[in-house]
Amino acid sequence: MPCRLLACPFDNGIQTMLRWRRGVTGAADGPAAILAHLPAGWPRELLPLEPFNLSPGPANLFDAEFIRRQQAATETAHALVSAAAARQIEAGFWPLALGGDHSLTFPLLRGVRRALPHRRLGLVYIDAHLDMRPLESAAGVDGLVSSGNSFRRLLEAGLVAGSNIVAIGIHRSDSAVFGDMLAFARSHGVGVIFDADCDEPEAVAERALVAALAGTDGFYLSVDIDAVEAWAAPGVSAPAAAGLSPAFVLALVQALAGSNRLLAADVVEVSSRRQTWGELFGQPSAENESDRQAKLLRTAKLAAQVVQIIGEG
Repeated sequence: MPCRLLACPFDNGIQTMLRWRRGVTGAADGPAAILAHLPAGWPRELLPLEPFNLSPGPANLFDAEFIRRQQAATETAHALVSAAAARQIEAGFWPLALGGDHSLTFPLLRGVRRALPHRRLGLVYIDAHLDMRPLESAAGVDGLVSSGNSFRRLLEAGLVAGSNIVAIGIHRSDSAVFGDMLAFARSHGVGVIFDADCDEPEAVAERALVAALAGTDGFYLSVDIDAVEAWAAPGVSAPAAAGLSPAFVLALVQALAGSNRLLAADVVEVSSRRQTWGELFGQPSAENESDRQAKLLRTAKLAAQVVQIIGEG
């Protein structure tokens, strides 16, 4: 099947993470920035998700009523994403989604499973972060969906078996949250390839494909551009000071996409870096608008290269 682009300008997942002083908003600007570097004739669908991006202010960041509205907006937007992914497959395309934040992988893969109910899927994701946080709570509101819990949700929903999931490029951390996420991943049989162990892209791809394709009918690929070292991908929510090189990621994606077993994919987290926690509370930023736009442009160009490799693989 040919691929079709699915632009998802959404970043409530990052907006939610602000409550834990994590991330920088602006991933909703990623799809347009990536599309500007792709051929105009490439088949695409632009999802109207902007109305569901609810940005908190300092007064309502921890307001229970606002949090409930934001969570409801996320659930509605994710339902639209799942429906769009399923619709593309039913129309004879495989979806190549442009994010948006990493909360999108859950509804995208859910939609693929709905369209292919008898297929068993593997999952390979390239990311500096495990994104297996539990569904957290704030102001007494439980079960909050964020950009940090897509892969835990996929496991808990039974959409992918842990033994068929491989995370590549993960950066080790001494934090308790990271330790808990890593223990959860390993207890479910998830394969974790740390950034320090990413040497030969073809070998890493082969290792990932063996696990993702064991007993499955194909795999889903998610590329969080923040896995790339910060000098080359500064326009992301959480730049990786010591991430993977652009050359490594491009070669890795080429090897994965060239397997001919890819069923759907996403490229996420390109960001205009609109607002940090400090700025939310009136603190000045070290970045001006010119800096932010330059970072967005640089990162979007790299993401567009990734998208083209996947789409042509």
